[in-house]
Amino acid sequence: MEAPAEVIAAAEGLVALYGPHFSILGERNGISYYRFDFPAGEKTGFPFVYAYRKGKPVKEISDFDALEIIASFGTE
Repeated sequence: MEAPAEVIAAAEGLVALYGPHFSILGERNGISYYRFDFPAGEKTGFPFVYAYRKGKPVKEISDFDALEIIASFGTE
């Protein structure tokens, strides 16, 4: 999935290590949510979700909040 340049920049540390691998979770209230996709088999802990609204700063979300967002879109 091609994520916006702002999302890729917000995840620059992960992108440098693993490449730009994102899935779009969905959109709510004008905010698009992207999950960073780690390579299969990586032991990483909590996922990273990025909330993006054009013209606004990207918000990086992790911990249990990221799990709740992923579950709210019905994805694993």
